[in-house]
Amino acid sequence: MFTISDTFPVSFNNFTGVIPKEIWYLKELEVLILGRNNFEVLINAYYKTKKVEAAMNLFREIRHKGLTPNVVVCNTVMQGLFSAESYLSAREVFDEMQAAGIKPNFHTYCIMLDGLCKIGKVHEAMQLFHSMEADGVDLHISMYNIILDGLFQQSLP
Repeated sequence: MFTISDTFPVSFNNFTGVIPKEIWYLKELEVLILGRNNFEVLINAYYKTKKVEAAMNLFREIRHKGLTPNVVVCNTVMQGLFSAESYLSAREVFDEMQAAGIKPNFHTYCIMLDGLCKIGKVHEAMQLFHSMEADGVDLHISMYNIILDGLFQQSLP
């Protein structure tokens, strides 16, 4: 059975953090070529272990590698940032992805609406919801549920 025994501190190309030593050894042997999907998995792992700065460094590394993050990578980053209560950074990623021509999908909008409502920015979530409606985004019942839940939570003492 394969298990990750411990981590290895690394610093390369503006990335500083820790990664499992097995991945480091593979990278050293140039067996592991980080592509978009590998970045998404590692970024998600960093967020789940509360290593927000390491995740953001890795997210920035994508562009240094000549890759463009896709909507799944951006969604992972925004979800992690909201979980870490970094609203401004999540909003910045959302705005940057749109400026780069990366079209938000259903999950992107749900992440943004849910994140905004959970941090008490229901008014901003409502503005986003109305702009989605005006832009012709196919609104799903789960989006309405997120907004209704946010409004309900806001009305509680």
